[in-house]
Amino acid sequence: TLGLKKIAQTIPQGTEVIHAGFHPNAKAALLAREKGWWDGKIVQAVHMDPETFIPESFKKRYAFLFREVPYRVDHLLTVCEPLEQKLQRYGKPVTNVRNGVDPIYLETPTTGARSDSTNPVFYFCGALGRRKGTDLLLRSFAEVIKKHPTAKLILSGHGSWESYYKGFARHLGVLESIDYRGVISLEEMVRIMDHATAFVFPTWSEGFGLPPLEAMARCCPVITTVNDGTAQYVEHRKNCLLIEPGSIEDLTGAIEAVLADPDAARLLGNHARETAEAYTWEEVAERTERAMAGKGK
Repeated sequence: TLGLKKIAQTIPQGTEVIHAGFHPNAKAALLAREKGWWDGKIVQAVHMDPETFIPESFKKRYAFLFREVPYRVDHLLTVCEPLEQKLQRYGKPVTNVRNGVDPIYLETPTTGARSDSTNPVFYFCGALGRRKGTDLLLRSFAEVIKKHPTAKLILSGHGSWESYYKGFARHLGVLESIDYRGVISLEEMVRIMDHATAFVFPTWSEGFGLPPLEAMARCCPVITTVNDGTAQYVEHRKNCLLIEPGSIEDLTGAIEAVLADPDAARLLGNHARETAEAYTWEEVAERTERAMAGKGK
């Protein structure tokens, strides 16, 4: 609470709108308004359902501080249609601003660089952890490598690689076939996506799920799950292959399908590019600006 007070007292006078992307920042803005230190509009961006995500993200003794925040701000922003509907419970205006793909992903993809079924390369980027399905991915890869011993799996992102997943991969016998690169640049991600046989993202839940859309922008065949976040842009067998969350069998089968029919996989990637081109940050900025001005839904 002392930290919230400090944030609240640093809000510049004359600020008309605060766009809070983090529950404590919205709470601090509310505190400043209550104390008369500042008077303006509070717009809060909500990427995950506060009814379930807050208790998982903060120590329980702090969670209660933030539960009421969405009820008290002036406008809520979100990035997917299902969450837009759920947020109606707070009785505040809600605008789905969606998400955008960084322009670097929308540059013309490199042609002729993608790995084939002879030496397949699969790629995952994101926070390594249970919610992203990292354990499922490693178990599935252990099955794939039995038929395709030259296959490689590239992982990038922060998370529990050294403390857990490296040992888990060793236990499964696939460590030597995994290339963990940690946090990497957008340029390196683009190069990997242009080279990968498929992008694999077996997540359990997402507020939006940007990595699969970024891979789609590079014409990379995508294997992922349908959830609140991805539902607005994924189409099974048209721009990606969809699997059931938690299903090793589904994931392994989808990987095998990509390897068995490279032409179909290439077509998936081409259609995926068309999908990704509709998601630009310019459109996100326009929707956000309208919401801040009170013109959004």
